[in-house]
Amino acid sequence: MNAVQTETETEVKGISKLDFSFPHGLVGFESVKLFSLLQKDNDSSHAWLQMMEGPELSFLLVPSISFFPDYAPDVSKDDLELLKIQSPESLVMYNIVTMRDGGKATANLKGPVFFNMDNGIGGQFIAKNALEFAVDQPLPL
Repeated sequence: MNAVQTETETEVKGISKLDFSFPHGLVGFESVKLFSLLQKDNDSSHAWLQMMEGPELSFLLVPSISFFPDYAPDVSKDDLELLKIQSPESLVMYNIVTMRDGGKATANLKGPVFFNMDNGIGGQFIAKNALEFAVDQPLPL
């Protein structure tokens, strides 16, 4: 997984910050449970997922629907129950982006990242139909 080393958190005007608890962490970072979702106001094209504990790393995220409108990962009921979803509208799905040599950007479609915007619980889950997807799907730019 590709991550970016970041400086200690500073408040930046025009950036919204929401804190999330990831009960099982991220794939490869299972011990890290607390993250901040950072997004520029009025710009939904991407976001950053920043660790609040452990190494100061951030992951570039893109909203799945914006880049892959037909993307439909099959996530287990048990995984989704961890998010304690009360309303489907509260669920947002992103994919982690990796910057490859030559400036190519790819998205991990095997393990989407979900956020429950109502209760601050997030999770990265491997899709049950993961064989249909790539961890390095080129972003259609």
